[in-house]
Amino acid sequence: MLSLKALKLKRSKAIKNQKITYAALPREAYISAKQHKGKPSIVMVNVGQNIEENGLIAIADGAEGVNIHSSVPGEVVAISPQIKGNELITSIKIETGGNFVKHKKRENDLSSLDNKTLLAELKRLGVVDTITALPLHLKLNVSSVNKLVINLLEPDPYCFNGQFLLNEYLDELIKAIKIVTQLILTEQVIICTTKANLNKAIKIKELVEGHGELCVFNDSYLAANERLLKEKFGQSSLILHVTTLFTLYNALVYGEAHNRQLVSVGGAALTENAVMMVAIGTPLTFLFDECGGFKRKAARLVVGGAMSGYVAVTKEAAVTKDIHTVLALTAAEAAVRPTGECCHCYKCVANCPKKLIPYEMYKGITAGRLDLVNKMFLSECVSCGLCSYLCPARFDMAAAFKLATKLTRTN
Repeated sequence: MLSLKALKLKRSKAIKNQKITYAALPREAYISAKQHKGKPSIVMVNVGQNIEENGLIAIADGAEGVNIHSSVPGEVVAISPQIKGNELITSIKIETGGNFVKHKKRENDLSSLDNKTLLAELKRLGVVDTITALPLHLKLNVSSVNKLVINLLEPDPYCFNGQFLLNEYLDELIKAIKIVTQLILTEQVIICTTKANLNKAIKIKELVEGHGELCVFNDSYLAANERLLKEKFGQSSLILHVTTLFTLYNALVYGEAHNRQLVSVGGAALTENAVMMVAIGTPLTFLFDECGGFKRKAARLVVGGAMSGYVAVTKEAAVTKDIHTVLALTAAEAAVRPTGECCHCYKCVANCPKKLIPYEMYKGITAGRLDLVNKMFLSECVSCGLCSYLCPARFDMAAAFKLATKLTRTN
């Protein structure tokens, strides 16, 4: 079985305020039509149309599509393509204005509702897994699950979302776990944690019905990777991060669409770092202002974390359902320098959790030989980003592997 003793990266310790900050609503929201795995959603609004908060603005297209709701009330002022990663995706620009919805706790007992009703509600509200971006109603609609794995680990060295949720919303998370055990009909619950969150994990174990079990990891970045956790606990296990559980709780208990996201905003270029509850569509520049602006020059604005994220290239880059970390990195943090030549240090090989040969795969991709790269087990790549992070030549291997994987699936 694969060992999860991964490279231990230095965790950022720049967050002074140890409570979740609720970011102000932006004057303008840029809501992407693709915030999930699967095809972009079909836009259902027009320029000049007034939209209510929580109003449906795009509907799912295909089995892995999701509904998208407006996070703010206001007027649609533009519908245009925007760059997201290496894709050009339709974005709906909404100018904020109007009345906001106050969500009330539902009166009905969720235990009285059948699984089909609960899954349909998650689908209607457009809830996605906050780590994998898979529509949550699909992830939970499985015929056989032998264990539920609750992931308290962080997906990036700059991310603290799970830790902050555990500190402030432990009771809600426990209720969410009970809802999920009702849905998937399993009694075995495994809680993956670090020593830092061990007391919280023990409390979850005590309060969740069933046969709870603790699994304590070193504070290493790769431990949170879902594909590696699947290999450790079995392919029939269901992995859910605590941020996903919190979104599920708000959807089923309060009827909230997935139009808010917990985001760690970090980097040494910012005056302050914070964990924020953010409206979907909030521009990154607005979040940086919420952190007091810049105290140093930002060499890179990164969406999705230091390890496997991508560089934001437009001022309209905004928060989506699949973003957990946003960074403003200095040149020293981002290791900004020209791309060099491979020195055959083999750091990418030595630290790859799947024992692939990243530098050879990268050479194959740059030469246009996807046929050779696929024979090198490209499909086994877990998109951890360690190869790019460690490469002295600064080859962006992780981005190349993601693009090659997408092209392979398309062809």
